[in-house]
Amino acid sequence: MSRVSQLPLVRSTLQTVTSAYTEVKGRYPLLGLMGGAAEIGVRSISLVAMKQATPLLQSLEPQIDVANSLALVSLDRLERNFPILHQSADEVMDHLKDAFFLTLDDVQVWVGEGLDGALEQLERLSDVAWEVLQLLQES
Repeated sequence: MSRVSQLPLVRSTLQTVTSAYTEVKGRYPLLGLMGGAAEIGVRSISLVAMKQATPLLQSLEPQIDVANSLALVSLDRLERNFPILHQSADEVMDHLKDAFFLTLDDVQVWVGEGLDGALEQLERLSDVAWEVLQLLQES
């Protein structure tokens, strides 16, 4: 868990969520009171659960070590295959915004070119229709 929590994307996301949670608790006293009570309850339950689970965790330590080793190998692969994990949430959002606006620009150019082409076709059709009308009037 410590390696995962140190990844810039995970760390910055957790910081953002924690900051938002703290801000909401400060802004809304009732939610702050309820959140504080929930935090105390979670801490108490976690403490009891850890005390109860310690003997079981100690007996399963060899299996946990094997699972941890496999998880670390998988995490190495994830980090190699997804470099985005080494960017902060803000950097990821900036890249997404840039990609979105570039795509939007491309769509705008595509639509503009399509409309220009359609307008040219209409102008040609209008010119041909005008010429046909003139020929019909002359004959």
